[in-house]
Formats: sequence, C-alpha cells, structure tokens
Amino acid sequence: MEHAPQHVSDTICRSCGDTHQQRFCPQCGEKRFDPASLRISHFFEEALEGLFHFDNKFLRSVKTLFSRPGQLGLDRVEGRTVRNVRPFQLFLIVNLIIFVLPFVNPFSLPLYNYITYPPFIHYHTVEAVNARIAADGTTMAAFEKVFDHSMHGVSKSLLVLFIPMYAFFFVLCFVNLRRRLLEHVVFATYYLTFVLLAFLLIMVFYLALGDVLGRMGVAEPAWFDNLLSTILSVSFIRWLYLGIRRFYRPHLAQAIGVAVLVGGSFFYLLQVYRMLLFHVVMHYAI
Repeated sequence: MEHAPQHVSDTICRSCGDTHQQRFCPQCGEKRFDPASLRISHFFEEALEGLFHFDNKFLRSVKTLFSRPGQLGLDRVEGRTVRNVRPFQLFLIVNLIIFVLPFVNPFSLPLYNYITYPPFIHYHTVEAVNARIAADGTTMAAFEKVFDHSMHGVSKSLLVLFIPMYAFFFVLCFVNLRRRLLEHVVFATYYLTFVLLAFLLIMVFYLALGDVLGRMGVAEPAWFDNLLSTILSVSFIRWLYLGIRRFYRPHLAQAIGVAVLVGGSFFYLLQVYRMLLFHVVMHYAI
C-alpha cells in the first residue's frame, strides 16, 4: 500500500535539516524547496535559465578580460567569484572553442614546415622524419598525413603547459611581493586565456581578409604575417602591463620590464613549444 510523502516544512533544509527562513540554507547553501519545481514546465525553465546564465557569465568574463586586464584575477584572489567564470574553467572553455574550430590552430605546424624551414631543420627534424619513415616502411605522403592529423589534436591539448611555465616566471619576477603560488597561477591562466582569444580574433580577421583579397584577385602581401605577429605581440605586452599594474601593483619600471619580457618573447616560446610538439608527436602520438 502506497503512502503519501510526509510533509516537511518549507523552512527546513532538505539536505542538512537546518531550520531557516532564507531562500538558501545558511549552512549548506541548498535552495528552499518549492513543490512547483517538480513541474515539467519548471524543469525546462530551469534548464534554459542555467544555459543563459552561463552565457552571461562567460560573455561578461570575456569582456572584463579584454577591457580590464588583471581584474578577473584580482576578483578571484580577493573572493569575488560569483559574477565571473573561474580561471581554469574559462581557459578550458576557450581551449574547447579553439579545439573544435578546424581553421584556428596557430600553435602547430604541418610536417612540411618542420622539414623545410629553419629553425626546425637545424635541430635534425629532417633526419628524424626520414629515419621514422624508413623504420615504418611507409612513404612521405602517408606519414605526412598521419603526422598532421596527430599534430592537430596534440598541439591544442598541451596548451595547458603554458600555465605552470608562466606562473613560475611570475613567481621569479615578483618574488619581492610575497604572493601565494596560486595567485601567480590564476594570473597566468587568465593571461593565457587572453592569448588564445587574441589568436582566435586575429585568425578570423586573417581568413576574412584573405577571402576578400582572393575575390579581388590580389595576392596577400609578403609582410602581412609579420604585421599580424607584431600586432599580437603589442597586444600581449599591453595586456600584461595593465594586468600586472592592477593585479600585482609593483613599481612602474618592474611592470614595464616584465610585460615587455614576457609579452615580447611569446613567439620565441611558441617556437620552443612547436619543437616540443614535434618530438611528442614523433615518439608518442603516432
């Protein structure tokens, strides 16, 4: 024989049993139970609310990331976490966006680049590829196809390595400020997220401009890649300077020096990262 559910006061928390009058339990944070929440219509309303609430937080976080460098990190370490997406979560979302877009992958190169252009060929990439082809008994065309496919996924998966690298560098640069390790990690995570979004925007612009030039029958200028790289480097330096001033509050000279050093060296570190990817793909991914 079925029994009707026992009535429980709406002011008693269903999770911990605390008696309260608030909308949310002051002990465990559970929302006060409302029988109307068991309706089908409320189920879909709740799903849509969660979706758009997430979108608002994401868009608001991205806006703050660009308009007020360092503010997201400052909010995080000072305990203001409700309105924004948390640092590593924001990084993962942006990384996922880049991962699913096939045309945005500035962090990897096809095999052709590794066996054709310096500085890669100076590190015996040609010899390594030829030895691997001979060992596998395959052809250059077949190996190139497998290599490029693996590189596409691995290059985006290992971007997280930049976070501890930058965090360690900020530890060294601001050791005099005696900040916690996690604070450096938070700042590094937001900086890398900005870098990814900046690359995303510049790649969209690059492809759109290339399409326009193609329709006009105009060849892309030889200096165009260098111009985009310069724009990105300047944007990295600017973000770091403003972010460091807001987050770390160091002396002016220290902020300028670290911003120029870190932001200006990005493309050199990118080459190191690409060589690391080459060896990872060669020895572990294929």
